[in-house]
Amino acid sequence: MFADRERRPSNDWERAPRKFRSHQDDHYLSWRDKQMEALDRDYAEYCQEREQRFHQDFDSWRRNRLTHGSEEEILVAAAERLPPVPDPAEPATLGAAEPEIQPPGRVRRPPA
Repeated sequence: MFADRERRPSNDWERAPRKFRSHQDDHYLSWRDKQMEALDRDYAEYCQEREQRFHQDFDSWRRNRLTHGSEEEILVAAAERLPPVPDPAEPATLGAAEPEIQPPGRVRRPPA
């Protein structure tokens, strides 16, 4: 008799569906559903507010960019207005012809 139970991996009680609930379980599930619905509503409102704020911020940024230009465009325009910076390696290049130095007050005239 007991040997038969030991051979089976599970008995009928373990395989049987549990269909019993108490009134408290129903009350809890009802309360839980209401709480979840409230959280879902709050989260939907939060998402909507964040989306509106994003669109406002993006539109503001875009208008500002169109009227004032982007930071990169401003830096490029400013760099174009500056005089060119001499290359420090240019005079040190080997084989470059050095300019002829003239004494002050004397002008060299080209050969005729």
